[in-house]
Amino acid sequence: MKEIYQHWKDCFFTETLLVGVLMLTLFISLKNRKKHTILRFFPIYTACLLTVYISGYIVMCSTDLYSYSVTTFNFINYIDYFFILIELGILVHFFLSIIENRIVRRILILLTILFIPYYFIESYDDKYFPRSISETTQSRVYTIESLILLFPCFAYFYELFKKPPVLNLKKEPAFWIITGWSFFATCTLPYSLLENYLRESHSSLMTELYSVFYIFYILLFIMIIKAYLCKKEFI
Repeated sequence: MKEIYQHWKDCFFTETLLVGVLMLTLFISLKNRKKHTILRFFPIYTACLLTVYISGYIVMCSTDLYSYSVTTFNFINYIDYFFILIELGILVHFFLSIIENRIVRRILILLTILFIPYYFIESYDDKYFPRSISETTQSRVYTIESLILLFPCFAYFYELFKKPPVLNLKKEPAFWIITGWSFFATCTLPYSLLENYLRESHSSLMTELYSVFYIFYILLFIMIIKAYLCKKEFI
């Protein structure tokens, strides 16, 4: 537990708060899983991200496993890397159920199809493959994923402003999810673009710097909670 506490302390307990918010989000999403059809896969999304952190803590408690070695299989990095694909799949499915413009939908599907071979090529070309996936590769692939998912966010807001102002956005789950993701992706994008440079020049500060991600992930999942708490509209 000392290793976990020190890790939490190094990131100013932002990861601790995120794990707590993830647990709360998972509870609320499971309790309200039948309330909004468009949110049906978000409990899986939340549970998968929670699994990433919990598996890391399990390994962290074992000194032999936690000490990185290029001669051993690092399954934690694979779990983290695979989460990118899960996140993309769930969010793309969500956007396709919201976006009405056919051209935007087709472009999003095309970008997703193109991303899949890119995802596997990046892992295969990684210098540690097949023992592990480096953080440099993960950062690069994650940045591309974020840019892909920002595209339908902008398309959603464009469609929203074109429609007659008859919707009460506070009661729209999609609005909260897309606002949360847009805010998360745009605010963390500068860090994502600089992450590999920072890793090379300030590697000792990476845990502290990653607190930026934790803070905006917390805000994203608070938005997801808000989406689940929207009243179900009966027609």
